[in-house]
Amino acid sequence: MANGKKSKVLALALALLLVFVILIRGRGAYDWASAPAGTVPAAKSLLDSQNNEVVDNAINQEISREKIKEETGGGAGENTDSGDVEPLDYDPSKEFLQIRALAPMTIFSKTYCPYLKQLKKLLLENYSITPAPQIVELDKHKHGRELQEYVGHVSERNTVPNVIIGTELTLSKGGASEFTKLHKEGKLVEMLKLWGGKAISVLRLEVPSNS
Repeated sequence: MANGKKSKVLALALALLLVFVILIRGRGAYDWASAPAGTVPAAKSLLDSQNNEVVDNAINQEISREKIKEETGGGAGENTDSGDVEPLDYDPSKEFLQIRALAPMTIFSKTYCPYLKQLKKLLLENYSITPAPQIVELDKHKHGRELQEYVGHVSERNTVPNVIIGTELTLSKGGASEFTKLHKEGKLVEMLKLWGGKAISVLRLEVPSNS
């Protein structure tokens, strides 16, 4: 009788042990069928994938996504959309040289400046200048303020119109009032040739009289 009870207890203990082992193994298994797409179990890596093709593919996909995030600067809480942000490396000195290379005579001004209209009328009606002066409208320029500040610094003239002539010097030759004065004195052709040298050709036009 005692042996029968011991056998029952031993059988029950073995049954409980078997159930316990099954439960433990069940916790370690990962249900890929019910897992959401793209889900990767924790603590998995290429080193402990155990040659499981499904696990390896999922791990490789996750690694690829992380690599793309690092390369593009993406990630949680980061905004990778640059939008229309203006570049911060605008160089007015570089653009000034580019503008000056277009023609030996450059006129920096603004579209609403009445003195520019006066200067243009004076030059167009009385003189033939080759190459034609390059007119830069600072109020229409994307970086007009920065460019005007730089031009004012190198030319030593902050107002417009601001005329710069010659391929070597950057000093201003004046504006409407200075050119009008030279025109009335009959010295403008001489001064333009002196400032521009061989790079510029200037002729005085014969203006018909009203009589």
